[in-house]
Amino acid sequence: MSRGMRIAVGLLAAVCLYKIVVFFFQSVPQSQVRRTTPGALNSGKPAVTNTQKVHSRRQKTIRRAPAANPRVSQVTRGAKILPKPILPTPILPKPILPTPILPKPILPKPPTHEEAGQASPPPREKEAIPSSEIDLFGDKWIVITTIQYPTDAVRTMASQPGWKVVAVGDQKTPDDWDLENCVFLSVQRQATLGYKIHDFIPYKHYGRKNIGYLYAIQHGAKIIYDTDDDNELIVDSLADAFILDLDQKVTDMLVYDPVGQSHKDQQAQMVVNPYVHFGQPNMWPRGFPLSAIDPQNAVSYRYKKAGPEIRPYVQQGLANGDPDVDAIFRVTRKHSGAKIDLTFDRDAPPVTLPRGVMSPFNTQNTIIHEQAFWGLLVPVTTTFRVCDIWRGYWLQRVLWEVGGTLSFHTASVYQDRNEHVYFFDQVDEFPLYNSSKFFVNFLRDWVPPKGDLFSQIQDLSRKMEKQKLWKLGDVELMTAWLQDLTKLGYKPPVGNKAPMALQNNELSPLGDFQPKSLPSSLLKMPNIRQK
Repeated sequence: MSRGMRIAVGLLAAVCLYKIVVFFFQSVPQSQVRRTTPGALNSGKPAVTNTQKVHSRRQKTIRRAPAANPRVSQVTRGAKILPKPILPTPILPKPILPTPILPKPILPKPPTHEEAGQASPPPREKEAIPSSEIDLFGDKWIVITTIQYPTDAVRTMASQPGWKVVAVGDQKTPDDWDLENCVFLSVQRQATLGYKIHDFIPYKHYGRKNIGYLYAIQHGAKIIYDTDDDNELIVDSLADAFILDLDQKVTDMLVYDPVGQSHKDQQAQMVVNPYVHFGQPNMWPRGFPLSAIDPQNAVSYRYKKAGPEIRPYVQQGLANGDPDVDAIFRVTRKHSGAKIDLTFDRDAPPVTLPRGVMSPFNTQNTIIHEQAFWGLLVPVTTTFRVCDIWRGYWLQRVLWEVGGTLSFHTASVYQDRNEHVYFFDQVDEFPLYNSSKFFVNFLRDWVPPKGDLFSQIQDLSRKMEKQKLWKLGDVELMTAWLQDLTKLGYKPPVGNKAPMALQNNELSPLGDFQPKSLPSSLLKMPNIRQK
């Protein structure tokens, strides 16, 4: 046998011997193997075998742990036992049981108050809806702005039969403003109306009145009465002071006619002073060019009778008491500390301006018919004392393109103005003193482009901005205004141009009217308030 074979046989024999010895020790019961501890010998107690200790420990483990799976092998028995996962209890929906329908019990009808011999209780009053939460509809609307509770003047307006009132508030206006037959537009509600112009109108500005115009148009307006909350009506009805029905004959209306006078007088009468016609030749309205003031009152106006072609789409009423004059008049013509309280001629007939003739007018006692709603927009980039006058000038220029005219009517309101600081008013009115004449000449020279009325208005708006008569903000406001009108379904009028006084020979002469000269602040004569 070779050496390698002998080594292999030796190794095989050693392995077999090792297996036999291991098998022998595993087959011998462990209970026979006793080991005596030193403590057992000294105490006299029977010795405890290792087998008994192991068995005791196993019994404790069995008590604490769950029963072992008999299928688990001896290798896995010594492994760590993981806790059983806790699964969430599913939540089942409650079953919906049908509600039983029970028959209504038939109760005996209680006796009436008459049957019981009792007096009937008074009817319950319906809860009034606040003015800030209602919507009214009508064809005649009064539009005002206010920062105070309803005044007596506003209450009188709200009582006019057939008219609705919309009051446009500002940040200082009380939130609980309320009056019957009125709609109150708080600043919060103004933001919810969806008008594009809202984002171009600053707070604490008279231009917020534009939102009231759109609201009235949206809610059925055919006529808008433009006024303020301090103008007290002195007529029973607005129909007594203005022409509300344009189809009625206007035979009692006069027309300014500078034809036949000298060239100088014709030029002077391109801007007329309506106060002269109504008996106050010593006064002039705010916005009247200072260069056109006649210190000697030498300018005399000629008139002709109005024909059917005259369409007064815009009508300005005057105001007794303290009328709308500029700060220059108050400083130079009024006695220091004296209060202006005068009247206009109540018998003077209304007078209208033909094409080519202009006059300033405000937003304080004015009727605007539907055909001129496009011209209601008050600019917002000018000063407060300028905004409504500039509105009036550009409006009457565009009126010529649709066959409309501006007319003036005797006083129908009484105005008691608050005290003003005239120096601040002069600063605010400076563009009126400096630019009114230029503005009038610019408007007379403006040639509208071909196209519809809205495109012509936008052209005029842009050219006014180039001439620095207002700023870019008003050009953007004008665009938003025309878009809002279109969205509301407003359709501008399409008509013939207004008659030109210098070329009109169809009006019959009228020689029996001569303007009066009534007492004024300058003459130091007492004045009687017209009732």
